[in-house]
Amino acid sequence: MPPRRVLGAGKASAGEGTVCLWDRPGRHEPQSPTEEERVFQVTTAVGPRWIWGSNAKLHSVPAANVWALSPLLRELVTLPHIVGVAEIAGDLVWLVDPTRFSPLPAEVNTAAEVAV
Repeated sequence: MPPRRVLGAGKASAGEGTVCLWDRPGRHEPQSPTEEERVFQVTTAVGPRWIWGSNAKLHSVPAANVWALSPLLRELVTLPHIVGVAEIAGDLVWLVDPTRFSPLPAEVNTAAEVAV
């Protein structure tokens, strides 16, 4: 995700009200953060929200290593905040635009996931 979308960061704590960027069926139980996890406050479509993260790294990615989602992949990936893929150090990673993220209502979105 673009670093300019990150408003702040801190150490995660159990009870932290975080959101889930990834749609994972059957994952509705709250999780406790591990010692290395952090929370990041990011700009979303509905204002600032906190997400869990770990092993955050900053990379400058050449345009040649960034791809938009193909129409078929766009149909399969139903998360509007996933906008593309990039190759970083030989790995493919999802590109996330948090300003396209609209969290589900609190009663549905109870899981916190490692998202960064």
